[in-house]
Amino acid sequence: MATAALPKRNSESHRMLILRVILHKCDAGTGGALDRVVCPGTSRSMEPPMNRLAIADLAATLACHGDSIAKSQRRVSSETIMQYWTAFRTRHQEWHKVMAGYRTAKNSGDFPTLHQWWDENEGVLDDIIISEMLTRVVATLGSVCESSLLFDCNERLAAVTHGVFHSQIEASYRIGQILLEATAAPLAMIVRLNRLRLGVERWADWLVARVTINPDLPIDYCVNRQRAQAFRTELRECGTERHRTMTSWLMIASMREMLQRRVSYGNGLETENSGVISSALALFRPDLFDDYGIPKSQWLMGLGIEWPGPKAPAHPVFGV
Repeated sequence: MATAALPKRNSESHRMLILRVILHKCDAGTGGALDRVVCPGTSRSMEPPMNRLAIADLAATLACHGDSIAKSQRRVSSETIMQYWTAFRTRHQEWHKVMAGYRTAKNSGDFPTLHQWWDENEGVLDDIIISEMLTRVVATLGSVCESSLLFDCNERLAAVTHGVFHSQIEASYRIGQILLEATAAPLAMIVRLNRLRLGVERWADWLVARVTINPDLPIDYCVNRQRAQAFRTELRECGTERHRTMTSWLMIASMREMLQRRVSYGNGLETENSGVISSALALFRPDLFDDYGIPKSQWLMGLGIEWPGPKAPAHPVFGV
């Protein structure tokens, strides 16, 4: 028995169907219950890649401990700082290859290739948008550590994080241009990506404000300065540190719920994302890593032995 075929993804009937769903959501006031709309004929895993959410989780963790990190920041080796720069540049180059593929297909008028480009790189677009949260937080922490003047190396740290921030903004700007053109893009995907971008921008301002509540310190790496200043004022007026911590937990839970609703299931640059996450963590907890960015043995750290070092055994477990 013949069955009715699903409409083609980019057919006019499918576009009208998605538009009616979006308009119905707006009229019903569901508040984003249908943020993620999966187009027919696509295969996606049931959960977003963990590295995509780990980027936001690390940004939230660093922001909530910003004051403590700035006060207790230890000396960061040049190798660790350059590892962060290298990890970001490696991923940045992959981003540019992806965006160059869009420009090539668009300029040649190859619409089948453009359709395929949107399908294959949806996860990468999510990565670029979400990574802006971590980049802004790391740049803010670098600036705060520089103002503490604990070590001369903090100036080098601030310079590198500032350069990474500008590279991230350049990539985000190019993604904004692609979303504005949206050539041969599924309508549902464009709506979802724009909602994700707006949500990330708002939460990035809250995270930047959470790094430090000191009104004398600059807040240069936010998206909207007035909004970030309002967030900082609200955090400062929370009262006790315990109350502020509880508020932060609830806000982070709300942020993560928003991301889980709005991110896609498509694969991104998992290896490159992992490199950026580990190198960013090494910047502010250098005691957990050696000079080459390799995690130290937890067993040796518990004994108070530096690894590698003259007192460290040849094998971290057996001592041979």
